[in-house]
Amino acid sequence: AFSNCNGLKSVIIGSADYAGTPVTTIGQAAFSNCTKLESLIIGNNVASVGVAAFVGCSALENLILGDNVTSVGANAFSNCNGLKSVIIGSADYAGTPVTTIGQAAFSNCAKLESLIIGNNVASIGNGTFSDCASLSSIIIPKSVTSVGNDMLYNCSTVTIYMRRTEEESAEMSFGDNWNNGQPVVWGYTGE
Repeated sequence: AFSNCNGLKSVIIGSADYAGTPVTTIGQAAFSNCTKLESLIIGNNVASVGVAAFVGCSALENLILGDNVTSVGANAFSNCNGLKSVIIGSADYAGTPVTTIGQAAFSNCAKLESLIIGNNVASIGNGTFSDCASLSSIIIPKSVTSVGNDMLYNCSTVTIYMRRTEEESAEMSFGDNWNNGQPVVWGYTGE
């Protein structure tokens, strides 16, 4: 739809105060390679972000997904090299925030430092945060039951904070090399 629109700088999708027919799905590669896109708000009407929807939006710095987004597709935000901060599924929202983060959804986001995963995320796909070299910490809530292979591949400076204790995590499904050998703090209760 808007793929390769290099003059596009700001996008608001699915705003709760818009009176028209709301956008509920952002399609596959809809905004891919919009290299000057700096500002993105995905509002509360959007339920699904498609495969490679924003891949290659290298100027994008901050991302907050609306409270009703339930699915982030594979490679949705991969190669967003300017992305520094991501909030996935509001931790204090009582609705149905993101439950699935697709394969390589945020891979190759080299400047990504801060990552908050909300309390309803159940599944994190293979390589979801691979090659995010600046990522220093990730907090994984108790709601996560499945972590894919190589979730943090080539992330050599990250500490993983698990809300579950090591005993509680026995029922989880962990993919091969899920933590890339990085330290895990089990039973984390901090902010």
